[in-house]
Amino acid sequence: MVTYFVVNLEDREKFEKKFQVPYGYYALPFFQTEDGAIGYVEGLKEARRIHTIVEKWEGGEMEIVYQGQWYSPELDTIH
Repeated sequence: MVTYFVVNLEDREKFEKKFQVPYGYYALPFFQTEDGAIGYVEGLKEARRIHTIVEKWEGGEMEIVYQGQWYSPELDTIH
């Protein structure tokens, strides 16, 4: 089964520094479709979106499939 988790990298870093344990996924938004997870990230306020990623978990393997970011015209010209 494929599950997509929305993870804020700042929250993860603060948690792991404070408690010295791995960040848990129990309280994170999760989706069964990539489009649903990306749509959730795109709906966040820009200040939170820039530090947020979508992780795809399938069969115990994790892959980052999306990272929210600020939009700027320069991004369109980067090759």
